[in-house]
Amino acid sequence: MLSFNYINFKTPCTGTDALRCGIFEELTVWNEFLSILCVELKEVVPGKLGLVSLAPYYKPPIVDLERHRACVLIHWLLSRHHCICSVELWSTVIPRDPELFCDALRLCSGLKSLKFYVYHFFGRMSEDLMNVIATLDGLEELAFLAVTLSTEALTRLSTFLKETRTLKFFAIDNPTMDCSGLELLDGLRSNTSITALCVDDHCLRLGDGLVFGEYLTQNLTLRSLTIRQVSKKGTCKMEPVFAALETNKTLEKLRLESFVLDFAQGKHLAEALIKNNTLRYLELAEAYWSFEVAPFAELIERNTGLVELVVTGAKVRNIAPFAAAISVNRTLQKLVLNLSCKTVDDSKALLSALARNCSLSELVLGDIKDDIVKDFYALLRETGTEDRIRFRAKIRDPPLLVIALKDCSRLSRICYRPNEVVQPCVLQQAFGQLAACRHVVELTIFLEQEIDDASALLLARFLASTKTLKEVFLRFGTEASSTRILLEGLSCNKSISKLSLMYWSFDRLESELALALQNITTLNYLSLYSMDTLFVYSIVRDLARCLKKHYSLIVVDINVNGKSKEHEFGIREPLRRNLSLLQQAAQFATGTRNKRSADMFERLFRSEALVWKVQQLSRNTEAEARKMIKNSIRYLDVNFMAATGVVKEAVVCFGTGDGKMQLDQIGLDNWLRIRSYLR
Repeated sequence: MLSFNYINFKTPCTGTDALRCGIFEELTVWNEFLSILCVELKEVVPGKLGLVSLAPYYKPPIVDLERHRACVLIHWLLSRHHCICSVELWSTVIPRDPELFCDALRLCSGLKSLKFYVYHFFGRMSEDLMNVIATLDGLEELAFLAVTLSTEALTRLSTFLKETRTLKFFAIDNPTMDCSGLELLDGLRSNTSITALCVDDHCLRLGDGLVFGEYLTQNLTLRSLTIRQVSKKGTCKMEPVFAALETNKTLEKLRLESFVLDFAQGKHLAEALIKNNTLRYLELAEAYWSFEVAPFAELIERNTGLVELVVTGAKVRNIAPFAAAISVNRTLQKLVLNLSCKTVDDSKALLSALARNCSLSELVLGDIKDDIVKDFYALLRETGTEDRIRFRAKIRDPPLLVIALKDCSRLSRICYRPNEVVQPCVLQQAFGQLAACRHVVELTIFLEQEIDDASALLLARFLASTKTLKEVFLRFGTEASSTRILLEGLSCNKSISKLSLMYWSFDRLESELALALQNITTLNYLSLYSMDTLFVYSIVRDLARCLKKHYSLIVVDINVNGKSKEHEFGIREPLRRNLSLLQQAAQFATGTRNKRSADMFERLFRSEALVWKVQQLSRNTEAEARKMIKNSIRYLDVNFMAATGVVKEAVVCFGTGDGKMQLDQIGLDNWLRIRSYLR
């Protein structure tokens, strides 16, 4: 349902490089109307707006006339507001009125990014859209994902790729590409501006991969390449790409997603990259279980350029060659492997190798099972590698959880998932031991039973007292009494950034949950799952109220049902606002320091999401982003009066003649003490 708000069409775009447009103050009203087409306006980069699809998008019961009026609003927005720099749409808007949308794009003078997901563009619609795109002189990002384009449109797209001088990022996956795909690759080969490319393996079918391999061999501008496998094993040829990697000297980042490489292919890729000393980042993402990881041990041993190697999905079955490779590598700084040490000997070989390595600052492993956790932890301390390795202790045997918590006090990531029902006394013993664990960052508890009140009380005490816990996943049943106990513990927490609750009973406790969430001022991500449809309706309604004063939460995932959808807008808008506040806080950390950004930084500097956003804006590592935030905290403490606009540059006091000390004479240490009371 729409409210009685109205839009002021007389307001022009007032956005500049230094000032935000006045429409930022009216986004709630605009988004109320735009939700008719399942889209919203939100800040995507500091001071700039994007028109993006809602996900998951909700289709309200609106008649076609109102949808057409919403399309007219979008036309007015895109044609009048140069502060809109991004359009990202998912199966909406365009089918309603394609001619109006194309005209709006043509008039959008500030557009930098254009992305389409899941569309079927046929005939004239496809060609008209491509003709408009060809006129967008300042376009920097373009994506067609799960989009069907006509042959004529692909030909026009090829011409655009040849002619553009501003496009930096291009993504396309099109299973209908045949001979027109060759034209598209010809356009890519002639392009001199694209630095990041994302394609699927259909491009490798053309000419048995030789065409794409030739493009990669000759290209001098591409810095980042992502290829996703969507076809069956053996239907695309990777060898020409691997051969091109041997000689390519410009590519810095390569991501192969969902690939199944046999031993020979993996060895070919590893050998090619051994000869390549300019690639800095290699990711083999979501690799299937049959993916052969073994050849990459030699890559780790002999490559001299890679700084980060990430392999997710496929498991490392033989640790010995990887341990030997790690011990001699001198360039890798981060290594991610789905590797699980099954024996003490395996653990000792790996950790001893890490201790001998002088460059690897972070080694991320898979789960370490409960029967070896204690020995693995002892070896960590013995080799001095505690701060360089990240793993999760996965415990199924209840007694082993108690032992692990007692003997491994610095475990940081714990997953407790017993195979059977656990006696309450065992749970109480384990949860009581949690209080001594001062370094837990991630806690996962999956139980196939309801938790008793005594166990809930011990777990609540830990949740209330911990200062390090960042991520919490709790999946077990509760009664209303144990839910109330746990919520009291959560409401005292000041560190959790990610919280997931499943199968809890919230009988008339929706307001208590909302209050607890409001008190966790560091919370960025919330996931709730309940089979109770009445609870879902109530919590969505109550969350919409409490989020008005919650400024750190940016993602809420609730299994919303039909009745509760009417309150979704009340949740989406505060989240959109919070993303905008996060942008401003990150601006302060990255150097744009004004009163508004200082205020937002002061509010959000403890947020884990701020680390992610600073990383994104500065393109630095997580460690570098944290250092930037730490330095900005110090800057704000020392220069608080100027940063918040109280004074222009520095505090200067005129003497009163009575010899009394003035504010500008108290010294930095005393000022920092005063500043501590101003938070």
